[in-house]
Amino acid sequence: ASDWSSDVCSSDLSLTISQLQLSTSEQEQLKAVLLAELKQGHRLNNDEVAQYLDGLEYSPIDLNGDSIPEFVVQTSGNSSCSPTGNCPTWVVGRTGGTFKVILRQSIAQTITIQKLRSGGYHDVVLVMHGSATTQRLRVYRYSQGMYLRVGCYETDWDVIEGDDRRKLDEPRFSKCR
Repeated sequence: ASDWSSDVCSSDLSLTISQLQLSTSEQEQLKAVLLAELKQGHRLNNDEVAQYLDGLEYSPIDLNGDSIPEFVVQTSGNSSCSPTGNCPTWVVGRTGGTFKVILRQSIAQTITIQKLRSGGYHDVVLVMHGSATTQRLRVYRYSQGMYLRVGCYETDWDVIEGDDRRKLDEPRFSKCR
């Protein structure tokens, strides 16, 4: 059986930071952590940073069973997303009351939480759409305080046979090139 075949749930990113059950100071701490992530590797002016922060969507989900949610965070509605809907995505956790990014920015359209656990946390699969019939699945496992990518697979839902294209009933999987 493949790593991603039995998911717990798919994340539904639809909350703003003010809708999270966090105090004002916790919201500010979370924003500061994400601001540092956004500035890392990006040259953004203050207006662009404000746009990114305002465009973030959050999904609280308990990935380690401690009844304290981690947050899947994804940009939306700005130029950071591709035409196929792939957007920068992070997972932020809390350790001792301090927020910390535990899955660094990765481009994805959806995230699926797996039943399998590593290091006390559910494994996750980030799915990136390449086209209407292709996807890239990246498998992450928690180890040493972070999610680390442990696998990458491409799926195809159709094949070209001569001059004809045929839709497959099940996707064809291959390791990423």
